[in-house]
Amino acid sequence: LDAIYIGTPNSLHTEWTIASLEAGLHVLCEKPLAGNARDAEIMADAARRADRVLMEAFHWRFHGFAEAMIEKVSRLDGPINVEAVFDVAAVPRDNIRYQFELGGGSLMDLGCYPVHWVRTLLGEPVSVSAEMDVSVEGVDDTTRATMEFTDGSTADISCSFVGGEYRSYLRASGPNGSVEAQNPLAPQRGNRLSWSIDGESNATEIGGPSTYEAQLSWFNDLVKGDLGPLVSLEDSIANMALIDAMYLDAGLQLRP
Repeated sequence: LDAIYIGTPNSLHTEWTIASLEAGLHVLCEKPLAGNARDAEIMADAARRADRVLMEAFHWRFHGFAEAMIEKVSRLDGPINVEAVFDVAAVPRDNIRYQFELGGGSLMDLGCYPVHWVRTLLGEPVSVSAEMDVSVEGVDDTTRATMEFTDGSTADISCSFVGGEYRSYLRASGPNGSVEAQNPLAPQRGNRLSWSIDGESNATEIGGPSTYEAQLSWFNDLVKGDLGPLVSLEDSIANMALIDAMYLDAGLQLRP
């Protein structure tokens, strides 16, 4: 056995990732990497001490659709505005995603993706504000957040357990055009990338293996030393830090 995939509830990622690393195993850990940024740092330190690979399973990043979206958005003149949304149909209240002690919340389960999409495109924000709807104590049903960046760009993200339907999209607009990406989360289940930039307009679908297959292939090559990290530990820690900041700004506690 060379590697293990951690798919436990969020608050158990740290314990079982560290146990696996100390047993000499490489680890592919489900997103979000940890319950909070401090735990993510502890996990990263454990991976370095063990000299093992630890990678967060942001599978969306490994599909060709992600590269195409990044390339098109990079052609927009700044400052730009990004809107990123990930909603699902109603999640039952007895689901683990509604348990605070297990790291529940829409931002943890869904919103970590739009946060990562935005950071991948724009880098680290200089300010963030968030508001959350809460029906179970300490756990967000719906999160809306706004980020501002040094170049004047802005980003609005939202995610919801009670949206009533599946929605996964990103829209970006700047002075010279716009880009819309439908289903950057799982493009193998249908996708569409459309853009209008500098007078050029087009739309396409991006094929390829599933995000999960592409992710596992990359992880395998990363373990063998044939490729570098596409989702680095520093990236994962920064993503968790921004999620922490959103919970605190909305007046909720950090996940355990």
